[in-house]
Amino acid sequence: MKGKNVLARTTMIKGMAMHGLGSDSLMLFSQMESSHVEPDDIGFIGALCACTHTGLVDKGRELFSSMVSNYGIKPKIEHYGCMVGLLARNDLLSEAKDMVEKMRMKLDALIW
Repeated sequence: MKGKNVLARTTMIKGMAMHGLGSDSLMLFSQMESSHVEPDDIGFIGALCACTHTGLVDKGRELFSSMVSNYGIKPKIEHYGCMVGLLARNDLLSEAKDMVEKMRMKLDALIW
């Protein structure tokens, strides 16, 4: 592609994450950031999904935190869903439950 904009990169990040290429997905996310292409909320969902499928808890925590602190993106229920899934799949059920209880939005069945 001539122009690798946020939409093109986000699509690749999400596609790789969904198809078991979590490491490649996270590498592309990192390249996007280093290329000064600012990720959007959908890009973070893809990156968090990649963390979930590869079991990278610390990386997921880092991304979730940077989403707010570095980019000013307010987490949506989908972001929390990725984090809860990541924590729960890695036997961090207490931390997942704490995250759910601290959410300030209407919870859906996916979160529980």
